[in-house]
Amino acid sequence: VALRAIATKAQATWNFRAVEGNKTHVVWTYSFVPKNKFTAPIVKLFMLFFFKNYMRASFNNMEAIQKRDGFAL
Repeated sequence: VALRAIATKAQATWNFRAVEGNKTHVVWTYSFVPKNKFTAPIVKLFMLFFFKNYMRASFNNMEAIQKRDGFAL
């Protein structure tokens, strides 16, 4: 399902905070606005089952790049 078919807006916010040991704590928050009351349950399912896994994989990729290239996230 294309996200644009079920939602009118998507928003993401990244917050970074330096922590001990030259590390960074990252909070990645996201939200979607369903097109209508009928697409709302589909958006919720999309977020729970697809987007959560996508975000986890994206963060794991960023972490791997950070380790490979040696810069702090």
